[in-house]
Amino acid sequence: MVAEDGMTVEVAAADLMEWPIMLTYQVDGQDLIKDLGGRVN
Repeated sequence: MVAEDGMTVEVAAADLMEWPIMLTYQVDGQDLIKDLGGRVN
């Protein structure tokens, strides 16, 4: 997966099949800041 800012992460195909929609709410264990689309409640 590739984020709008170019950050990438590998996701197993099996995970994508089981969870077709994924939501990112943290980066390196920290909640996303407003500038990056946070805060998710």
